[in-house]
Amino acid sequence: MSMGLKLSEVLAFSRGRWFGRSVSELIFTGVSTDSRSIRPGELFVAIKGDTYDGNDFVEAALKAGALAAVSDRQGHFDQPVIEVADSLRALAEMARHVRRQKGFKVLAVTGSVGKTTVKEMVKSILEARNRLIAPTREILATRGNFNNEIGLPLTILESVKMQQDPTDAVLEMGASAPGEIRYLTEIARPDVGLVTAIGPAHLEKFKDLETLAKTKGELLRNMDPGCLAVVNKSDPLMVAQLASNSVNTLFYGPDGQVWLKKNESRGFRGQTLTFGGPAVNDMVVELPLVGEHNAFNAVAAVAAALAMDCGQLEIKQGLSRIEALDGRLKPIHADQGYWIIDDSYNANPASVEAGLNYMTSIAAPGIKGAILGDMLELGSEARTFHEEMGRSAAEHGLDFLAVVGSMARQTMSGARTAGSRRIKLEIFSAPEDAADWARGLLDKSGFVLVKGSRAGALERAVARLQAK
Repeated sequence: MSMGLKLSEVLAFSRGRWFGRSVSELIFTGVSTDSRSIRPGELFVAIKGDTYDGNDFVEAALKAGALAAVSDRQGHFDQPVIEVADSLRALAEMARHVRRQKGFKVLAVTGSVGKTTVKEMVKSILEARNRLIAPTREILATRGNFNNEIGLPLTILESVKMQQDPTDAVLEMGASAPGEIRYLTEIARPDVGLVTAIGPAHLEKFKDLETLAKTKGELLRNMDPGCLAVVNKSDPLMVAQLASNSVNTLFYGPDGQVWLKKNESRGFRGQTLTFGGPAVNDMVVELPLVGEHNAFNAVAAVAAALAMDCGQLEIKQGLSRIEALDGRLKPIHADQGYWIIDDSYNANPASVEAGLNYMTSIAAPGIKGAILGDMLELGSEARTFHEEMGRSAAEHGLDFLAVVGSMARQTMSGARTAGSRRIKLEIFSAPEDAADWARGLLDKSGFVLVKGSRAGALERAVARLQAK
């Protein structure tokens, strides 16, 4: 049973000093780093960010109902404050303590592409299992972009709010620099670690794919001996990360223990997947997500679910209930009659190619086009990657291409070199302008892909395309 977090525990593992009135014991009902959303009874942890300092909001958090605060700024006399050397480290220690105390099974998911979708797939499968064997207990899972050194500890600490301890946790791990996955792994102590596909993403922070693979491989190299690593056997960069550790391994993909035997499209209703492997025995699953890449995401999710002791029934039920996430290749039928393929959440070369491949796979008649924004954090190769994106868009046979962002000219240059004269090409300064132009070209049976990195706000183009 979740009973909150005791003051004595926080003091012990944070090595902090208590300031404020004398109390026999405080029990915190949750932990927050945001004074704007703090709830009565919670513990506020003051974190220093790039553009703010949580220590400036300690008083506001206390006035809003926080029982106490954790701060690495001195001078909180007569206030209910735990003074520590480093608030971020204290947050990590709290999460590490709760992870040890509650003992739920942890799956950690990282990779360049697909990790959020795979995380949601596995969560749905585990929820299906709980409906059968533990209907009153929940699955703890990463929400939104809580996959970093602040978000992951907060996710683990969400368990203190639950009426009962979760049976399992599915934790997403992101990284923008070497060493970050190792840090998160040391906090989460996963029982199972899954690495999805490795591709060009965040290369501005990593010099090459090998460095990126080593960073993602920190998950596998820092798991406890005897834990289970779930790895794509056809990815040599990730297989190489297994050479120097003592974890057990479950391979997926061709020549692995789970693979995709057959994939039949059901249009916008998703696809029917047949899996091969000794543990799944030609299992057939109705997956309500579109795109070939989501079929491969499902292979990774099935392998991870097997590693988390799920059976075929739970896997089939869980995958059949998954819903497309906003901004991740989600088909939207606009009132005007055309279809918007909303893939606006983020972009890198591999995910753009997956989106374009899906557009090509649509067999229905109608005009097809794309609104593409920048792919960020690609480092010195950004120009080349954007030229290749434009060239690929033209080679996929689109009828029109609208480009937005600081790399728009490079993308347009690539499209022009593809040699297709029939594709209509335009550069726009704002997503809304690109959407207005696309609306003038689309017919009632048309299709438009919207894709770009978060900073480009391509969701504004999606909203304009849906406007009446």
